[in-house]
Amino acid sequence: GGGAVGGGAAGVAGGDADSDEDRYHPDFLDDPEMRASKHRTIIKQEGYIVSCVPYVRPENCKEELNELFLAKHGDWLTARELTLSKIRTLKARLVDVVRDLGLDFSTAALAHLYFERLILRNLVRKTSRKVTAAVCLLLAAKFNESTKDSLLAAMLHPGLGP
Repeated sequence: GGGAVGGGAAGVAGGDADSDEDRYHPDFLDDPEMRASKHRTIIKQEGYIVSCVPYVRPENCKEELNELFLAKHGDWLTARELTLSKIRTLKARLVDVVRDLGLDFSTAALAHLYFERLILRNLVRKTSRKVTAAVCLLLAAKFNESTKDSLLAAMLHPGLGP
């Protein structure tokens, strides 16, 4: 299986920038459907559908989601120690930093995009994930934020800030 971002990751690293294999899909890596345990019962009756999800301890749910993530992406992901929970934690931390610095939330979205694209190219490892996410945020801020009279400008250029 797997191809690029739109179907598996093998084509992501090489090939034409305009090819179908190099297109980014935001739900490919961090699928919003992977939020709850796979142990659910769906009851279909005429006119309605009911889904019953039993309580699962958070640590068991986290482990189960990481296993589902590996099953879905294990054919192309070389950094097997990079789990869905680690990716989601880092993405949440990026949003926290953006909020704390008073930056635009589109900067966090751009940082998420950069980070996921690097993961899809198998360039992120467990040991480098935090630094990689920080660099993605810095690049996103440099491209996306106005540097006039901002905290970001003061941090990047200490002598020029407010």
